[in-house]
Amino acid sequence: MADQTPGLYFRLFNEIGIISQLSRSFLDESLPDGLIEPHFAVLNHLIRVRDGRTPLELARAFQVPKTTMTHTLAGLERYVLVEMRPNPADKRSKQVWLL
Repeated sequence: MADQTPGLYFRLFNEIGIISQLSRSFLDESLPDGLIEPHFAVLNHLIRVRDGRTPLELARAFQVPKTTMTHTLAGLERYVLVEMRPNPADKRSKQVWLL
């Protein structure tokens, strides 16, 4: 049985990879034109956790560079799904609010 363990793990992770790819494809096809999976993920996060997060907090939550998150948030702003407002606690930063 110990000889079969690596093969079982490989098959398990292979199936997980297939399910992941199929679900991403389905999501991409289901989203409105121009919106992509990262946009959906950020919206989902803000709904689930709460809005009013800073771009840096979101970048850390998604483990991406701040520039990547800024680009994603700009796309959401273009579709009028989020709004960037000054952070009252720190006038230098902004907060992301759902619309």
